[in-house]
Amino acid sequence: MNSLDSLIDAKSSMTAYLDSKKNLDRILGVIRGSGLRRELLMRVFEELESYGRKDRWERALEACRRKKML
Repeated sequence: MNSLDSLIDAKSSMTAYLDSKKNLDRILGVIRGSGLRRELLMRVFEELESYGRKDRWERALEACRRKKML
């Protein structure tokens, strides 16, 4: 999978999570499996900061930090 595909997968999983359509474990698995570089993952978080529920965004950000993805 190339970086663009990984970025698209991570972003679509995050938007589904922020829309309460997917759970946190699911998106963490997608992100982990994508091998997305930290810089690109941080870009996803920055782009989606004002999208959807802020509490879910914060929860995902903290989970990625705890798991050393960021």
